[in-house]
Amino acid sequence: MSRPFDILLQAVADSLGIPLESDTGGLAVQSGGFEALIRPHPVRDYRLILEVKVMRFPDDAPVQSHLLLHQLNELARLEHDWLVTLDLDQDLILSRSAVIAGIAAADVLAMLSEGVDRAEALAHALRSTRLPRSVPASWIPSGTGLASMMRG
Repeated sequence: MSRPFDILLQAVADSLGIPLESDTGGLAVQSGGFEALIRPHPVRDYRLILEVKVMRFPDDAPVQSHLLLHQLNELARLEHDWLVTLDLDQDLILSRSAVIAGIAAADVLAMLSEGVDRAEALAHALRSTRLPRSVPASWIPSGTGLASMMRG
């Protein structure tokens, strides 16, 4: 375990009191009802990636709901490092990357906590909003609530 990522990940696992399997390439954590993953960046070995699974999008979600992801990222792009994406399994994911040098396990845990808080707010906004006629209410949040959630 000599890579900076591995050393940091072991410190995070120790802080959480959970065992870390050798050569796992990451650490999955359950927090606040959400699944989070801390893993090495696939291209830049000096960075890590944090991902929080927010919810599953239905396969038949209207195109308008997918456009919402772009609008969310537009609202947030200059205010914080979190991105909202939809993976190939239709999971809505909040993710960010961070430089490994100079951060400690406590910093990673703080980022993880922030991601879970944002995931909780996003899930709530998506599930409890009023909608235009053609789009299901569970997918389009009202502008003000969503904007404030994304801006933190």
